[in-house]
Amino acid sequence: MTAGVRLLIVEGTTDRWFLFQFLLRRGFEEVTRGEVLRRGTVQIRFVVAGSFGQIPTAIRDNYRPDDMGGLGIVADMDSANDDGRYSDLRRILRDASFGDIPEQMPADGLVVGDTPSGCLGVWLMPNNVSDGMTESFAAEMIAADCRIWAHAQSVVAGIPNGAWAFDRKRHSDKAIFHTWMAWQADPGGSMGDGVIRRYLGVEGELAGRFCGWVDRWLG
Repeated sequence: MTAGVRLLIVEGTTDRWFLFQFLLRRGFEEVTRGEVLRRGTVQIRFVVAGSFGQIPTAIRDNYRPDDMGGLGIVADMDSANDDGRYSDLRRILRDASFGDIPEQMPADGLVVGDTPSGCLGVWLMPNNVSDGMTESFAAEMIAADCRIWAHAQSVVAGIPNGAWAFDRKRHSDKAIFHTWMAWQADPGGSMGDGVIRRYLGVEGELAGRFCGWVDRWLG
């Protein structure tokens, strides 16, 4: 590893595959399939934590500030988190020797270039402000004139009370998105597959904000 490498920690494997394919579509080059991207002389190495609670372990086991140019974290805002996801991350990062970071999460994503442990970037899905997850972000990439998206929303909303097996408060966006994916020309698949098959666009306002955050983090 060199200072030209940035470590990007995500919660799950589907998050990694989605962001990997999204950034490929936005002009990054593939170095190692599903794991490392490059833009110019800077590489992004993806690491899957497994869950939000395992992010501290992922930092400890993978981030080497003397050998890497910075750490990025992409996590879900998660409506079930009563204390605030960003507050939790601030504690995690303070324990990981990143010092005190701003108390408020910026709407365009956090980038702090001069922490004791190097450049730090944080993005909370979908938009750093609203409750949600990566599927909520991906839903913003669906064409505005897609006629079956509203139908997918109504189908999930119409599931009778008590008949659903998923956590309706936390995972409705995930259920709606994958219902929509099941109705595509090649039914099913992950968010990353939706990018590969071009069911999802990569040029919208939120996608642009995310890429702006990546640009600032990479410097």
